[in-house]
Amino acid sequence: MSNAIKDGYDAVFYFDSEGGGSKDFFENVGCDTTKIYQTLVSSVEDAQIKILDTYNTITEIKKENPETKFLCVLDSLGALVADKVLRDADKGKVAS
Repeated sequence: MSNAIKDGYDAVFYFDSEGGGSKDFFENVGCDTTKIYQTLVSSVEDAQIKILDTYNTITEIKKENPETKFLCVLDSLGALVADKVLRDADKGKVAS
């Protein structure tokens, strides 16, 4: 993300499924945190909705400013589960 910003990307959309992306972390690795937009996601479905909303926003911005560059990062796909698994876990069920 730091290199993308240094290479001229205007914004980074960081979808965080683990809650590990702190401002201090980004600053310590050299990121301009004014260009990072962090969104917490809790499930596959939640990520899908939020990423699609962001894509639609990017599409609208690029209509007016086609040269604008964006990077989207999902950290991490492996940590996401389906809403049903979360609901079952809340009910004390074991996923099969």
